[in-house]
Amino acid sequence: MSDSYIGADAHDALFQALGRAEAAASWHTDMVSASHALGLFNVGGDGLIVQGTPEQILWYVDLLHAHAHSVLDGAQ
Repeated sequence: MSDSYIGADAHDALFQALGRAEAAASWHTDMVSASHALGLFNVGGDGLIVQGTPEQILWYVDLLHAHAHSVLDGAQ
């Protein structure tokens, strides 16, 4: 695991799911080679692009959602 992190407050974090062509145009990158991508960004536009099929991205989001609930439900 890297020790390079980009921070974002939860209320400022941005996300966007796009097809390959739309991602290239919106995010000004040619790094998306899969059919779709999910971008997770801070307000400065820095962040993570997760790419795959729609099913793979939804699987990832479902895992993220379940993990967040397992850790944060009832947390103070």
